[in-house]
Amino acid sequence: MEKWKDETRTYRLWQRRNRGILRTQRVAAEGIKHLPPEGPALLTPNHLNWKDIFFIAAKIPRQVHFVATYELFHQEECARMIYHYGVGELGRWVKPIMGPLSRWIARTIVPRMRKMEAIPVKRGSSDRRVFEHIKERLKRGQVVCIFPEGGTGKVGELRRFKRGPAKVVFDLWNEGVKVPMLPMAVLGTHRYFNFGRRLTLRVGKPFYLSDHLENGGEESLESFTQLLYQRVKEVLEG
Repeated sequence: MEKWKDETRTYRLWQRRNRGILRTQRVAAEGIKHLPPEGPALLTPNHLNWKDIFFIAAKIPRQVHFVATYELFHQEECARMIYHYGVGELGRWVKPIMGPLSRWIARTIVPRMRKMEAIPVKRGSSDRRVFEHIKERLKRGQVVCIFPEGGTGKVGELRRFKRGPAKVVFDLWNEGVKVPMLPMAVLGTHRYFNFGRRLTLRVGKPFYLSDHLENGGEESLESFTQLLYQRVKEVLEG
């Protein structure tokens, strides 16, 4: 596979491991050809759980800069999140081993998230620095992935989209930078790591804010967010 010039060594190694895991799954990937071979792109998939990023990273050939929950950047918060997830999925009997295991996993994840230049975001916050970081990456011609639902949803359901992605591309358009948005769908990642499970990734055709501007104001952001929702929904439904 081609080695993209904007990939870091850490990311390539992590991507290779993720691809190794997928050898135990039944994987379908559609529309990868829609990803531009160079230049900026904003990926906007639905969000099932924290394992979505492993699947997306494994199948998207360029390095992806994920907007990820801040817990993944702090060891104590990361370990706590993994602990509660493990107990919730497997039951109370795993508590004695889940403590040390979650701390070990956190010590592995946190340094890598930083090295891979992921972008931390705290759910429910209005920290504008997040959007500045996203815009900076896109100006460099990189690929950024943001989950427009602003959090995880349920299988088969799509939550109301936040206006953040539209605001990012709108601001960049005003600065003379055109960024394609790619609607995406992930399915089956709630069973990621389970042998023989079916996982699906679909990438829709890119589209641009500039093709759908109304009057350049708040109405444009709202209507474009609704359009993005509809595009992701169509890709999700196949």
